[in-house]
Amino acid sequence: MSAISEEAISCIRTVKAFSTESFETERYKKNNALAFNVGKKGAIYTSIWTFVSGLMFNGVFALDIWYGATLAEKGEITVGNITAFLLYMIQLVFNFAIVAIVIGNVFKMTGAS
Repeated sequence: MSAISEEAISCIRTVKAFSTESFETERYKKNNALAFNVGKKGAIYTSIWTFVSGLMFNGVFALDIWYGATLAEKGEITVGNITAFLLYMIQLVFNFAIVAIVIGNVFKMTGAS
């Protein structure tokens, strides 16, 4: 889109001389719609992935709390051990998430260049 608009704007005298304003407008609209559809698909896939990964993270977190509470009732583990485990788990998961975000941004930069 930027290449099309830059081309039309930089050569505005040629565009006006040959009366191709409507052609350039339609060409820009078509590419704008294409970029919008690609962005829309990306947003849908990202939202689905975010929902599923958040659901899985919270599900595992709730399962850990439930299982830890069960073990604490039986006296097999202390509440401090459960808390330490959950805090370590959160730190580990967030570090993996940050690495995944960085790798995604590297691929986006590579694709943009």
